[in-house]
Amino acid sequence: MRNLITEAIILRKYRIGEIHKGLVIFSKDLGLINIIAHGAYTLKNRFRTATEPLTHSIFYIYRNPVKDSYKLTGIEPLSEHKEITYSVKKYFIASLWAETILKSRGGGESYTELFCLFDKSLVFLSELPDKDADIVSIQFSGRFLMLNGSMPDISVCSLCGQYIPENENVFYLPLRDLIYCTNCKHDGCSLLPAGGRAYLSKTLQQDIRQAFKTGIGSVLRNTVKQFIYNAMEGYIDTPLKSLQSGGGIL
Repeated sequence: MRNLITEAIILRKYRIGEIHKGLVIFSKDLGLINIIAHGAYTLKNRFRTATEPLTHSIFYIYRNPVKDSYKLTGIEPLSEHKEITYSVKKYFIASLWAETILKSRGGGESYTELFCLFDKSLVFLSELPDKDADIVSIQFSGRFLMLNGSMPDISVCSLCGQYIPENENVFYLPLRDLIYCTNCKHDGCSLLPAGGRAYLSKTLQQDIRQAFKTGIGSVLRNTVKQFIYNAMEGYIDTPLKSLQSGGGIL
């Protein structure tokens, strides 16, 4: 099929030559696609403002079967998520999600489910105040890991294989998905308190909107967030640049 119509969100843009814009879009029914928006860097081009990262649109695409390349022929924006671009914190969080999707190759065969999660999470991130942005990110990241079967099992020690009671803390290592009990922990391990385990076990099984209503203190929230981000880097098997550049923001 040469002419395609698909719902997608722009994850990344890059320059091709002087005036053309390359886009990596995440399509609901096709996964990750690289397309070219010809002339999109010129001032009067119709694609100039509609082809920015995080824009959610209906894309009309021509596929060249010989070169196996894709060209943008039309676009109908559904949401530009301006509220996210106006907030430094929200923009860094959304950029982290986009980087994770890119480095996971669109979630593999689960791209449709991941697209729906990404789309829904962007809407919530737009709607909620900055103070709740970390909660949205924890929920997106935890559900991303579960979708890919890569959420660390926080109920069993990876070393001794023993079940860890719900009222006990667990420990983990950077860039690893191994979980340790109190007896097996060693130098360099970070802590996930029992309260953090309970929060994740409860909220990741709930509808995402319902999960936002479960209270969590700021200190515990930050601890859970670091655990989830570490697990994402462990799954991707490389440090995420968004976390490095985000510094204290994320």
